[in-house]
Amino acid sequence: MFSVTVPAFVAGTESYALSTNHDVDIPDRTEQFQGNSFSINSAARANLAETVSVTATAPEGKSIDLFVYNGDGEIVAFGFSGTGTTTFDITLNGNDFTPSPTAGTYALVLQQSGTIVSVKPLIIRGYSVSNIDSPQKITTGDNITVTANIDKIHNKNKSSVEMVVANNGTSTPVASASENSDDEYEATISTESLSNGSYDIYIAVRGSEKVLGENELLGISDPVAIELTSEEQQNTPSPPDTPPESPTTPGPSPPDTNDSTPTPSPPSNINESTQLADPDGTATFENPGINSVSNISFSNVTGTVSVANVATPPDNTPSTNLTDGISNITYVELNASVSNDVSEAAVNISLANNTFNDPSDVTVYRYNENTDEYSRLNTSSKSSDDTVYIEFTTPGFSKFAIGETSNINRTGPAIVGDNPATDPDDDQQFEDINGDGKANFDDVVTFAFKITTNAVQENADLFDFNDDNDVNFDDVIELAFTLPT
Repeated sequence: MFSVTVPAFVAGTESYALSTNHDVDIPDRTEQFQGNSFSINSAARANLAETVSVTATAPEGKSIDLFVYNGDGEIVAFGFSGTGTTTFDITLNGNDFTPSPTAGTYALVLQQSGTIVSVKPLIIRGYSVSNIDSPQKITTGDNITVTANIDKIHNKNKSSVEMVVANNGTSTPVASASENSDDEYEATISTESLSNGSYDIYIAVRGSEKVLGENELLGISDPVAIELTSEEQQNTPSPPDTPPESPTTPGPSPPDTNDSTPTPSPPSNINESTQLADPDGTATFENPGINSVSNISFSNVTGTVSVANVATPPDNTPSTNLTDGISNITYVELNASVSNDVSEAAVNISLANNTFNDPSDVTVYRYNENTDEYSRLNTSSKSSDDTVYIEFTTPGFSKFAIGETSNINRTGPAIVGDNPATDPDDDQQFEDINGDGKANFDDVVTFAFKITTNAVQENADLFDFNDDNDVNFDDVIELAFTLPT
């Protein structure tokens, strides 16, 4: 995670900085903001309706305030105050912004007693940058040609696309990119003025408004590494990885370990997009193709819906309750800025069939911020030769994990008669104590009476609902509060 450093004259020797869970490294630059100079080497990059966690680092006991400014120097989000190092959650919608935000560049501004002590750009994406094709190594002096796909995800027009080459964070040449075909852009830049070494390439999409002294960013790629070397270095043969083998007498061939089970491809990246829901409450994504959300249906609401890729697993979410028996996981984040509360939404996603060994075992899990766990959602799927079509219903928007559940153990020991306890939500905790296929208050009562039995105590890991490595009446209480009423 990258930070913004503040010149010493602003706040003496005291350390103030801003970082977020959506930081992306950008070329170093010094910018003026309301009369002070700030060295900037990262920006927060997020989609409309996403929540950005902003950590403001400050000395202990110092009161701080966080504001968001637009390109006109106006405060559009405020009310974030704390003492010492504090983390603030800012949602990029009309709840936290006045007026509601649009795609473009904003400024996160940290103040201490009215003095600005740190600044970080906040990029609300209007365009996604993907499929960057760049050489990894090139001879110094040659031209670098890079292509990338630029896709519009929000209703704001770009003014330019450019390629930036940076060394140790410092921006060097910049080249304008031109459109080759639909949404594909190409830029070529000379390396004659550069020295041998490691560089980063960025693709930036800019709008026409000025923010922090530059045309606003509507999108920026992650850095792509490239190495510049002399022609002599490129022609120098590398030493062999292993010494030559000595002659040996041929022996029997090793057994053929190949079986008929196909190896699935790596987890997919979901195509990112933003769409406005129709009056009937359906957001339909045009030409979705494979690895895309095709539509999301609400009930009697309209609003903007965004689809974003996230890390694997997403930052600040647990992976522990997804690791037992769930494989080939793809993560995606869905957010919406809607006019009414959403009680339920139906989502359709298409993934490549070879993402999974058995597409019929695909299940979707939703991350719940209140419990800090993933919970299983009602999921249906069908597949064709190259695509698995997945439909699920969710009670709200969040991060989602799409995985294969063929290896999950869903039955436990028999607690009541011959009926084995079951795990209805695939979290490897067996809430259905009486084995009737449902988890409800009857199971709490049964658990209270059966907690001291061998069937429970000898399988403590299955019934330790409060995760304290012991099974006792505290787990009965925990089960009572976690089950639906």
